[in-house]
Amino acid sequence: MSDRADAAALPAPAVVHGIDWMSLGAGRPDPFTLRLTVGKSHISRIVPHVPNTLFVQWLESMAIAHSESLGYTDQWHIDHDLIWFVRRHEIDYLAEVMLGDELVMATWVEAFHKTSSPRRYVIYRPRDEKVVCRAMTIWVLVSRSRSKPQRIDPEMAARYLA
Repeated sequence: MSDRADAAALPAPAVVHGIDWMSLGAGRPDPFTLRLTVGKSHISRIVPHVPNTLFVQWLESMAIAHSESLGYTDQWHIDHDLIWFVRRHEIDYLAEVMLGDELVMATWVEAFHKTSSPRRYVIYRPRDEKVVCRAMTIWVLVSRSRSKPQRIDPEMAARYLA
């Protein structure tokens, strides 16, 4: 666990114009986006850049923010006896991120399978037009009470893919 858990909190979703997400490798032209300015709380105490562990936390926070924007809040998941767990992360760290960097973060759900769903991420720095991180997470929907994978409802899948 990172000593920067408080730094993983992200701002509210932001509509971002002027970025060609498809040319940056996004699987859709209109992914869910957030803007973030890197502050002191994001910087490692050892090396003056954003640590890899914080990127992992940002990925999770982006997925949660996207789900909440579709109405799938923590309370919705509790009421429906469901929770998402990570099965796998793949992360490519492509450039250092430093104090004061402005970032635009994008995420989208790529597909749905019986009980799992791959989600993709791109973190982009407009200042120098660099993708600083690409990632993919496989999320598995699980019944809270049975601790077993749960079939993903087609209506849920449709909302994420719309």
